[in-house]
Amino acid sequence: MLHDAAEGEVLTPICEAHRVGLLVAFGSAARDEPAPVDLDLAYARRDAARVDVLGLLAALVDLTRMDRIDLLDIDRAGTVAAARALGKCIPLYESTPGRFATEQLRAVMRFADTQWLRRAQLRALAGR
Repeated sequence: MLHDAAEGEVLTPICEAHRVGLLVAFGSAARDEPAPVDLDLAYARRDAARVDVLGLLAALVDLTRMDRIDLLDIDRAGTVAAARALGKCIPLYESTPGRFATEQLRAVMRFADTQWLRRAQLRALAGR
């Protein structure tokens, strides 16, 4: 449903109204599961202004008729969450051409650059 809305440019006015620069679906929606229980969406701001998260959520609920929508703010998400959301996802909207590729590359590079820290933390937790 969201993919059709993206193709038909239904998402464009919603994203523009709420200052969203990038919107992707991830999780079960990106895996194309037959009856997903919820809808996982990640967004990035269009510019330095704040996104109207509640307005965005209300518009997405109206559009999808799903009340179980999880929104992830890519700009504020942790390294692992951002990489997972942008790794296997369906891009739905980008304010400028190449925005998705830029954000995806940034997330993957940050994940790779900090892998050693996560390994060190796991070793410390394991007492080694």
